[in-house]
Amino acid sequence: MKQRLRLVGCMAVVVGLLAPLAACTKDDASMYVASAKSYIAKRDYKAAVIEIKNALQREPDNGEARLLLATALMETGDPAGAESEVRKAIVAGAPEDSTYPLLARALLAHGKNDIAAIVAGLVRVGKS
Repeated sequence: MKQRLRLVGCMAVVVGLLAPLAACTKDDASMYVASAKSYIAKRDYKAAVIEIKNALQREPDNGEARLLLATALMETGDPAGAESEVRKAIVAGAPEDSTYPLLARALLAHGKNDIAAIVAGLVRVGKS
């Protein structure tokens, strides 16, 4: 009986010690965003896309992550995907001085020259 109590007591101590450790390793969006920024700095856009998608699974309305994804998609040659993501970044409240120039680039690369010209004009007017 004493042996069982000792075993149960030891197990409780082990569980008590491991619980905070599990909380520390919990994945959150900011970890993935930071990792994605690191990959972008190394010009490893495919790895960045994976990290950003992991962040967006946790925080779908993360404007910074959406903007990073749009940037990475532009760099991998996917202007249509970049356009979609930069529009979501705008809705999520990402800064206009970062989103609209990228939107104009995506529209131009996607062949939507008329709309890109309008967006570019809005960007210039906003800076006046």
